[in-house]
Amino acid sequence: MRSANAVQMLIDSGRDNERLLRNESRFVDSSRRPTLRRLAAECGAAVDQLQLLRSRRGRGGVSGSWLELVRELRRTLRVALGGRNSGDAVAACRRSMNRAEALYERALALPLPAGTVALLVERQKCIRDANAELVAIQF
Repeated sequence: MRSANAVQMLIDSGRDNERLLRNESRFVDSSRRPTLRRLAAECGAAVDQLQLLRSRRGRGGVSGSWLELVRELRRTLRVALGGRNSGDAVAACRRSMNRAEALYERALALPLPAGTVALLVERQKCIRDANAELVAIQF
């Protein structure tokens, strides 16, 4: 990963997480739904912050990666065939957050401006906190 692409990869990951959390909130019970929706909103806010680093306005035309879209379709099909399972939905969210955290680790290893590093460290902490919340509601 190059420094120039790092922020864009994090933006795409944030969009993926936002869409995943919103989608999976449809498949969990009512006690877990507010948490997933709140985390989705936080991911959207993170995307907005990261886009400011790239000097872009708005959310842009891209809504995330194609790979995440394929994953979403696969999960939706699984739910349609097998029924809702809150634990599986939350597990999918945790896997996505883990992928995002790994991207942040890779980005933080690059030579980036101090302000960018500070924002990425803050966002990485938010991802870890979100993952801890997901663990708490999964079981």
